[in-house]
Amino acid sequence: MKNTKKTGKTTRGKTLQNHLKAGLKTLRSHKKILFIVAGILVAAFAAVILFSILTRPKIPVIAFYHVPKNVTEAISTWSKNPELTGTTQFSILELDDALPLGPQLNKHKKGISLLFAPSGQATAATANSAASPPERIRRLLPTAVRNVGTSGRTVYALPVLMDHFEFAYNKAILSKAGVDEPKTITEMIEVANKVKSRRVWPFIVAGSQDDDLVLLVGTLMHAKYGLEAYQKLVAGMRSKTPFEELLEYTELDSVLETLLTWRRSRLLHPQWLEMTHEDIESFIRFDSAAMLFMRLSTRRELDEKIAEKYEAAIFPNEVTASSYPLTAPVYVGVRLRNELFGDAAEAFLNNLVSEKVQTELSKDTGLVPVNSKAPVQDRQAYDVRYWAASSRLLVPDLVTAAIDDP
Repeated sequence: MKNTKKTGKTTRGKTLQNHLKAGLKTLRSHKKILFIVAGILVAAFAAVILFSILTRPKIPVIAFYHVPKNVTEAISTWSKNPELTGTTQFSILELDDALPLGPQLNKHKKGISLLFAPSGQATAATANSAASPPERIRRLLPTAVRNVGTSGRTVYALPVLMDHFEFAYNKAILSKAGVDEPKTITEMIEVANKVKSRRVWPFIVAGSQDDDLVLLVGTLMHAKYGLEAYQKLVAGMRSKTPFEELLEYTELDSVLETLLTWRRSRLLHPQWLEMTHEDIESFIRFDSAAMLFMRLSTRRELDEKIAEKYEAAIFPNEVTASSYPLTAPVYVGVRLRNELFGDAAEAFLNNLVSEKVQTELSKDTGLVPVNSKAPVQDRQAYDVRYWAASSRLLVPDLVTAAIDDP
């Protein structure tokens, strides 16, 4: 019996030893696996860091979206000027205007430090990833201009240059008819009927140009029915309301009917929807246009002697208010949060609104400087900046205001 007990005890001991040995082997095996996994993780982390270092931009990038060629060239030239950039070198990236802005920014999100684009819904969508311009720089601009590039209390962009959708009239034609500059839409129609003749068309606009057409519709909207009507239409377009519903619950139908009435009354040329900027120049050259609707930037393309026949004015308003919105497309700079080049990008953007640079940018592009004290090249630029400073709000065309893929 003693031997049996001893043998049993020994057997149980060996069994325990075997379990312990097996456990140790398993533990050693697990440790090897853990070491292997840890090694893989370390290698993967190192690869990510290395990839990040290798792929991060070596110099800051300035991107342009829906910006005219002359503005792109002017800003690009200043980006190579050591007075503004110091030792920093910028590279230039022209984004595809035919594609939405958001996906393109995501594709280049590590590289783009500055974005230049028209103020509107597309740039407003960058607000959460943009750095606010310094208040001391914003104070160089008139209040209404300064408020461009804001969304609620968020400031995401700095205005750089302004365009303007102007109402212009031929001084000689109106004087010959014995009428003065119209101040309201009603007066404008009265003047149109008085100057209309076999060789003079009261209203001319390049309706084949999408921008001009949309600018005219939007300007008529707030001039005839007020800012709230304009904003209601923008909100409807932004929410992708069907066109038929927009006609029903906004003033869009009334504005379009106004244009049709002008055409039926021969106040607006029958082929206005096919007209180009070249056609406008021909009508101006032969004194066949009494009143024009066009951008300031379009005026700059005209022969100076021809353009000076026309006096630019604020678009006549039908509503009564202490101040009015002004249709003035504004090109803004957005500093995206790229800490790698944040200081250099901010310094360059701030320098663009200095008096000296604003004066040169205005000369090079024909657009209006946003700096309140920057000298202007002519009366047109002076007037637009004055009107902007006196306005209730600066608004772009309807499409730019409402759609993030203009």
